Amino acid sequence: MKKYSEQMHIFKRFLVFCLVAIISLRISAQTSDNFFTHEVKAGETLYSISTMYGVPVERIKELNPSISESIMAGQSIKIPRKNKVSAVRHIIQPGETLYRLTKTYNVSAQAICDANPGLNADNFKSGTAIIIPVSTPENSPAKDKVPECRQMYLVEKKETVYSISKKFGISEEELLAANPKITSKKKIKKGEYVCIPYSKDYVKPEPENKVLFNKTEPKTEKYATIKVAVILPFNLSESKPSAESMKMIEFYEGLLLAVDSLKSQGVSTDIYAYDEARHIDDILAHPMMKYVNVIFGPAKPDNINALADFADRNNIQLVIPFTSKEGVVNNKQNVYQINPPQTFVYEKVYEQFIADHSDDNIVMIGMNSKNDNEEFIIGLKKALEAKNVKYSRISFIDFDNLPSLLKRDGRRNIIIPSAGDQHTFEMLNYKMATMDTLRNYTINMFGYPEWQTFSARNTKNIHRYGSTFFTTFYNLQQNHATDAFNRKFKNAFKRDQIKSYPRYAMLGFDAGYYFIKGLHLYGNKFADNQDKITYQSLQNPLKFVRPNNWSGFLNTCIMFVNYKENQTISKRVF
Repeated sequence: MKKYSEQMHIFKRFLVFCLVAIISLRISAQTSDNFFTHEVKAGETLYSISTMYGVPVERIKELNPSISESIMAGQSIKIPRKNKVSAVRHIIQPGETLYRLTKTYNVSAQAICDANPGLNADNFKSGTAIIIPVSTPENSPAKDKVPECRQMYLVEKKETVYSISKKFGISEEELLAANPKITSKKKIKKGEYVCIPYSKDYVKPEPENKVLFNKTEPKTEKYATIKVAVILPFNLSESKPSAESMKMIEFYEGLLLAVDSLKSQGVSTDIYAYDEARHIDDILAHPMMKYVNVIFGPAKPDNINALADFADRNNIQLVIPFTSKEGVVNNKQNVYQINPPQTFVYEKVYEQFIADHSDDNIVMIGMNSKNDNEEFIIGLKKALEAKNVKYSRISFIDFDNLPSLLKRDGRRNIIIPSAGDQHTFEMLNYKMATMDTLRNYTINMFGYPEWQTFSARNTKNIHRYGSTFFTTFYNLQQNHATDAFNRKFKNAFKRDQIKSYPRYAMLGFDAGYYFIKGLHLYGNKFADNQDKITYQSLQNPLKFVRPNNWSGFLNTCIMFVNYKENQTISKRVF
């Protein structure tokens, strides 16, 4: 009990708690009351299309029962309409400019840029989808405006509306329209200024995209001190923190260690921590919240929308560390989601797997387990078929027939079990170990993130077959950086980290270091300079991309971790 009290004292010493449709797409489209048709472009996935239109992947699948998990360019798919539409989706046409869009939709360049924070002069290209912040062009007619002045002219003695209009080659009506204060052709005085409009025949040169985009860019603002808010369910009112509360505490402690590391580099940071056990509105009502630069949290999915809206209104970066829920970044411009949705992860894994193994002999083994990852396997099959990559299938019941499916022609034999749990893996490896004939083949296994949690005896089996698994987080044990962090954590908090996957303290360190360093270097231009932030992650590699021009950011990093037969481990980050 004494040890626990000491731990909590150390934690509380650091932690500061406050009490406190109409869709207008210029594409060839067939429409109905409930859907419109989208033509798939090169590089698009079901996930990217779902985020583009703000509809779940499952809804798209429901409308398109015949499509595969891996869609192809040129394919037409139905997109469900939303009942309420606050903006127009527009596909930039060849020759279109930002200026022309302002005239077509009667909306300012600033409004278009605000609605599409990922849009710039370089990616303003034909085929790019953007949001126009109006209901429809028809419902937003251009209003009559006073003509734009070519110059202001000082009236001289005896000059009249007639003489001035002739002098500048415009009609009297044009001059009067530009100067509503002149109520009569006779009422014009020496010494007053009049607006000389462009003639009706004058064609004003369109400003270049770069000019308009530069005008909408905010001035660069650096932050002397990075103000950080952490909103997580610490639940310190509990007599003894639960396992989940301790994970949140360790995330925070890892973030504190990142702050300490950056302090030695001259980075000043203020941290404000709030217990998510309180009502989110009470937290957001605290006066300090409007002035922070970045928020880490929440952990509770029900609080995401409220925090995201608050972050957008106050131009605060919101980093969501835990949820992998789909749609989190849709129409939330300042949101950063660290854990990408499963749909996105699978699509990226399929793409990289095919790039690595399209020439290999692929064999899938149905383990007939309650833990079978059916969604992953079904998606992989469809992705392979879409790329005309051959594969074989065999049930574990018929495992003795596996040699008949293997090759000895120089190709690798890639074995993919349908389940990634430890019990299934042990069954498979036991069966493989009893078959002497398998020694005559080059066999590599491909599997799942769960493999990194296996015990030492199973790790040996993973090494035996040169196994590779995909994951979004991984920490190399017995690594210099890992060892240094573990020592630093224990010295600071007088205990070892919780043995969990992922390690929450490392996640807090990676996220804290990346965002605080980036905000220190680039201030309010952080979002535009993320690719310049250099940081070697301990566990969670970070590279954020907007799924579309009007959304927030999604961490796109996945890893392939390879346990080599020589007992070494390597990882590739994509």
